[in-house]
Amino acid sequence: MSVQPNFEERNFSGEGLAVRRTEVECKINPDEEIKKVLAVKGTASSVGEEITDGEIRFSGRAVFQIVYESESGALRKTECGVEFSNKAECDAAGIRYADYSVSDEEIKFVNGSYVVNASVTTEIVTETTVRASVFTGGEDILCDYEDKEFSSVAGCGRGVLQTDDEFELNYPVKDIVAHTETVSLTEVKSGLGVVILDGTVFLSMTVLQNTEKNDIIKESRGVPFRLELEMPAASPEMQAYARAAVAKSAFKVVVDEEKNSSTVIVSVDLDAYACVTQTHTEKFVRDAYSPINELAVTVADFTAVSATAGYCINERVSGKTDFNADGREVVAVICERVEGVSVNAENGTINGLLTATVIYDEQGSLAGERAVMPFEVPHHSRAAPCISPSGWRVSITASGLLPNSRPCSG
Repeated sequence: MSVQPNFEERNFSGEGLAVRRTEVECKINPDEEIKKVLAVKGTASSVGEEITDGEIRFSGRAVFQIVYESESGALRKTECGVEFSNKAECDAAGIRYADYSVSDEEIKFVNGSYVVNASVTTEIVTETTVRASVFTGGEDILCDYEDKEFSSVAGCGRGVLQTDDEFELNYPVKDIVAHTETVSLTEVKSGLGVVILDGTVFLSMTVLQNTEKNDIIKESRGVPFRLELEMPAASPEMQAYARAAVAKSAFKVVVDEEKNSSTVIVSVDLDAYACVTQTHTEKFVRDAYSPINELAVTVADFTAVSATAGYCINERVSGKTDFNADGREVVAVICERVEGVSVNAENGTINGLLTATVIYDEQGSLAGERAVMPFEVPHHSRAAPCISPSGWRVSITASGLLPNSRPCSG
């Protein structure tokens, strides 16, 4: 007499990753003639992503800040932008979010004009499904069951959120020559139909004074925010995970000539993604026995990894760069960026390089040179973080995913 096992089909959601590198080119149209290009820094943001016929098709926009010396010897800035698109093979069920970053910026003089060449790396986190046929018992089969706890995603959402601020400077501003924005999430909560994001946008600005000497000053500000991302599936008892990146920023300066001061008005658009999770229990057969037949039980493993929690690290770092001043007068340090990040799980550290461009005076003319400073900060998670700078004297902001973990808010 044969036994009759029963099987049940169950779906487990997870995440996949698609990575593509896109080469872009952008023509520079400065307000004044360029005598010398001093620095360039690119950022990129999403225009849209979709899955069609087994492919991810995505598009974005790259924006470049260019700092240069004009023919009159003045420090000037300009911006240019270009849209791009690409695709990647994909069999995922959907898209959760996408990250865009720019590297390898290079300026060339081609056919009488300056152009920027750069690479944009797109990392798209996709929604995947693992389907498993699970043995649940059967006729004339005695089973030893065990309960396993799972954290499942109840809902995900993505949107553009805006935060604004203004602050006073006790001098007249001629221009904001360069700027860097970084997002740090400090708390994430699930509410009724929304996910609440608390955090700070760190601003690092290189400001040109409107004075006789046209001095350059570095200004740093933290813009706190509390924003809500709509999430119909969210409820207060759920746990939440979120991430946010700067999609666009705008600065406006109002000068009060009577008070000899300035008001800086800043607006930042955040590309925000969040998911809410809930914990449930699934029953699995640990062992099986039949009083009338000899059974051979085999176990197959499957994996469906999905982010259910996140963490942030803020650490102040300092150290020596490879820039040799050699008696040169440093005018400004601009275009900060973190590169080459790696995680050492054994000693619990995050290592990387903080890079920037040093603007200095060279015999009455301006020059720019890349400077590199290695750093090491502690971390207490198995996850590999993504790091970005908020200034040359910098609070490093780290965020990452915790796969196969129980959910937590924050």
